[in-house]
Amino acid sequence: MPEFLATEAIVLHKAERGESFLEFGVLSPEHGLVRFRQRLMHGTPSRRPSLPDWLDHLDLSLRRTNEKTLWFVVDAQIHHRHVRIAQSYEAMESAAVLTRLLLRNLDHLDSRTAIFTLLRDALNAWESRGLPRVTLLKALYRFAREEGFPVKETWWRRLPTTLRTTAAHLLNAPLARIDSTPEETDALLASLQEWLHRDAGFLPGK
Repeated sequence: MPEFLATEAIVLHKAERGESFLEFGVLSPEHGLVRFRQRLMHGTPSRRPSLPDWLDHLDLSLRRTNEKTLWFVVDAQIHHRHVRIAQSYEAMESAAVLTRLLLRNLDHLDSRTAIFTLLRDALNAWESRGLPRVTLLKALYRFAREEGFPVKETWWRRLPTTLRTTAAHLLNAPLARIDSTPEETDALLASLQEWLHRDAGFLPGK
C-alpha cells in the first residue's frame, strides 16, 4: 500500500536529477529532513505549475510506494517565497551557511520543531534586510542551545574579553535594537562555527 505524508516544510536544497526530475531536501517540523522528487512538466510555460525553490515555505502532500523508496510530490503549494533575500548577497550567503549546516546534520537532530522555528525566524529576519551576519550568529548560537549543547559555558566563556562583551551584546539584544554590524562579528562567526564542528561534532555548513 502506498504511504502519504502531508506537512509544511522549508526548502534547504534543490537539484536537477536527469531531464525529468527535481530533487529536494526540506525541513519539516514533524518529520525533520524529508527528501522528495518532483517531475518536471514540459510544455507552455504559462501552463506549468510554479516549482518550489530554495528557501520556499511549502505546504506539501507526498506519496511513496514503500518505506525504502523516495517520496514524490502529489501537491506542493508555496506558502511563502523569500524573494527579498535574493536581493542581498550577504543575506543569501548567510542563509546558505545555515541551510547547509541543517542539511548535513538533520538526520541526527531531535529538536525538529524548534529548529524549524529557528530557521523560519532567521529567514524572516534576512528578508527584512536586518544585519545578515548578526542574524546568522544568533541563529547558530540558538541552534547549539536547542540541541542541548553548553555553548555559553564552553564557547562564550572561552572568548577573549573584548569578543565576549561584543558577543553578549549581539546575542542578548533584539535585532531591532542593534544598529550596525560590529567589526568583531566575522571573528565571532568563525569561532562559533569552529566550535560547532570541533566541540559539538556537527558537520560544518560553510
